[in-house]
Amino acid sequence: MKEVSQPLICALIPALNEAENLKKLLPLLCKQLCDISPKYEVLVVDDGSTDNTFESILELSKVYPLRCIQLTRNFGKENAITAGLEHVKADVVILLDADFQHPLHFIPEFFNLWQQGYDMIYAVNSQHNYSWFRKICGKWFYSLMDSSASIKIEPHAGDFRLIDKRVVDSICSLPERNRFMKGIYSWVGYKTIGIPVDMEERQSGTSKYNFRKLVSLAVIGITSFSALPLRIWGILGALVSLSSITFGVYVVLKTLIYGIETPGWATLVASITLLSGIQLLSIGVLGEYIARIFTEVKARPTYLIKKVSNYDKADN
Repeated sequence: MKEVSQPLICALIPALNEAENLKKLLPLLCKQLCDISPKYEVLVVDDGSTDNTFESILELSKVYPLRCIQLTRNFGKENAITAGLEHVKADVVILLDADFQHPLHFIPEFFNLWQQGYDMIYAVNSQHNYSWFRKICGKWFYSLMDSSASIKIEPHAGDFRLIDKRVVDSICSLPERNRFMKGIYSWVGYKTIGIPVDMEERQSGTSKYNFRKLVSLAVIGITSFSALPLRIWGILGALVSLSSITFGVYVVLKTLIYGIETPGWATLVASITLLSGIQLLSIGVLGEYIARIFTEVKARPTYLIKKVSNYDKADN
């Protein structure tokens, strides 16, 4: 059981062009948080929005305990979450999206589980309403992560979760700049539990995560937590080398026994094409890891802050 009777709760919302949704979401969210604890606030991270997201937060902060961090540009959702986690000073952090897909009525259940001793409670999408192609790609990705990484990632877990302060401090202590938050949540450990949640439809706007961004995030996840691609291509290279040596010995012996024959053009072209393709793929896989090393060595910050808005606690 948690010893804090009235913890300070902070709802963290990364947002990109979500002004219309936030105007409707924030009053409902504040009411839900107020029913749980009198000490609460909401922190919105404006991830380079081009609409009036920041201005909407400023207006609503006159009525509700809202803060907003405006980043200088769009750094991506993973970095926006990192920015928020590094600026919260709460006992409990509730992470959710701004598009109404995360049902607010599950927050009290999250909080009750936290009071029972869990350090992180996350929602598991029980609907799985994706396209068949995305389901297949997702199955391959999580199978690869399970077989190669030292962590267990729940396939249908999302960002909707409650995080204890100890977990937040552990996440913020990690210096890596290629952020794959699903992997980081699992890597830090602690006592966690997932509960099935029926995700709701987005109320307005469009999703910011297209297939290209999902693939990019998957590549970051694989290269950040697994060296299996390097091992696969190392094994494949060894097998191709062994096959080449075996074929070379066969050609030499055949020439010594039967004499020189007219070389096969098709065999030569096929061999060169196969070896060239494998070499290029190997270089590409190696290049992905080198790119991650390059990013880490440069040690650039994962985000830059343009403005920070606060609220007058005496008036809220």
